[in-house]
Amino acid sequence: MRSTYARDRERAGELAIAYEAQRQRVGQLEELERSRGQLARMLAHELLQPVAAIRTLSLGLAKRGSDLDEVTRERMVQGLLQLSEQLRDLAERAPELTEFRVRPESLVTEPQSAEEVLRQVRETFPHLETRLAFRVQPEARGARPIVEIPDVAARER
Repeated sequence: MRSTYARDRERAGELAIAYEAQRQRVGQLEELERSRGQLARMLAHELLQPVAAIRTLSLGLAKRGSDLDEVTRERMVQGLLQLSEQLRDLAERAPELTEFRVRPESLVTEPQSAEEVLRQVRETFPHLETRLAFRVQPEARGARPIVEIPDVAARER
């Protein structure tokens, strides 16, 4: 009777350990799934941004193209080309991103100052400059964004 009780107790301990290991694994899988969802949302946002910009530039050219000077039209066309290249690059990388085949650090581009971003907006959307007021607060000059990337690989270990 004691040996049966000891074996049952030992087996219960093994099962408890196995249960705990599986519970932790389920937690890791749930976290991975949340990360996948977050990545999918981020990717969708990154794809929609150039689409919106392309649409804005295209509409500007279609509706006011004949009213714009040659330099402005050329800048808008160059903006369309740059944005379409950005969109193509994102679309090409989408499968590897959604399958976590790339390291998250490779998604980060070199940080830009607020002034650099504003310069790019002015160059890409010159037709909006008369309708929008662009300015950078003095304390933001030269500021760089902080980018935090969760370490998904560490959570999988």
